[in-house]
Amino acid sequence: MKARVTWPVGTGYAVRVLLAMGLCWAIILALRLNDPIWALISVIMVTDPDPVAAARLARARLLNTMAGVVIGLACLLSCGAQPWVVFLGVAVAILVGSRQVDSPAKIRLALITVVLVLGTGAVRHSTAAAVEAALRRAGEVLLGCVVPVLLAWLLDKLRRAPVDQSSPDVAGDEE
Repeated sequence: MKARVTWPVGTGYAVRVLLAMGLCWAIILALRLNDPIWALISVIMVTDPDPVAAARLARARLLNTMAGVVIGLACLLSCGAQPWVVFLGVAVAILVGSRQVDSPAKIRLALITVVLVLGTGAVRHSTAAAVEAALRRAGEVLLGCVVPVLLAWLLDKLRRAPVDQSSPDVAGDEE
């Protein structure tokens, strides 16, 4: 009889998060990028043992991030890299987002992205720096969303794989 191992609550989640974070960090290093922060944050926000739930979380995170990038870049390119444009971008994101979702909480990621993009431009007085921040954030969030979704799918497939019952418990029984 085999003893059943019980793990502390949260062990599976910890393993999934740490594995996805490690994969993202390795990919970022392989691509010679220097800042994995948004990818790692995305991993934490998206990781779920259920592949459908992970995909739903990833979709929401990606849509909000892309909305923030688009709104931020539109404001930046039409008004320039000025401090007041940060406030304009947030107002636009709230107005656009409020028409699309039923809760202001659901658009917070778009607002954060707008502030990141336009704030970078305003602080550095550079449209190019803001565009780079937008593209970098979008890429890191994409990576941080795709990795845990693929990992959830893979681990779910492995968990559901049939166990071969025909193999002997003791070596040498079938000779």
